[in-house]
Amino acid sequence: VTQAPAPLLEQLATNGRLVLPLGPDHTQELSVLTKTSSGIVPEVTIPVRFVPMVGRAREGTGSGSSHSPR
Repeated sequence: VTQAPAPLLEQLATNGRLVLPLGPDHTQELSVLTKTSSGIVPEVTIPVRFVPMVGRAREGTGSGSSHSPR
């Protein structure tokens, strides 16, 4: 995601914050977007890398853990 989805920004109250990774898949930065009375104020914090979910987690059929009990 290279920019914050508009519906998420619209839900923010004044002084509310949205924290999300922004940027192309391999060069994302963790961003904090603060909604003020004059608009959205962005702050980039640290570089991050998120990997896509795979298997049952991606399909939504996992139980929250990717490991089976032994």
